[in-house]
Amino acid sequence: MSALQAVLLDAVDFAYRVFFVLLLARALASWLPGSGPTYYGVLRVLRRLTDPILVPIRRWLPPIHGLDLSPLLALILLGLVRRLLVSLILALPG
Repeated sequence: MSALQAVLLDAVDFAYRVFFVLLLARALASWLPGSGPTYYGVLRVLRRLTDPILVPIRRWLPPIHGLDLSPLLALILLGLVRRLLVSLILALPG
């Protein structure tokens, strides 16, 4: 494996982990009651970071009986994209 491949794999893994944690935190925050400016500030940041992924999924898969499955589907899709990128990076010559 070349140095470029190693750097790319590390970048993909880092991005995957960050988005995984953000999506998980967003899902958990929606279940927990909260109050105060800190809670709503954190929630606002989570929404700004995760809405670009979740909103298109929600258009395709609306909540079912009040249960929002978009974070779960986003995590599954994120894992598939990660696997695809890792395969492409490992297929690079070097």
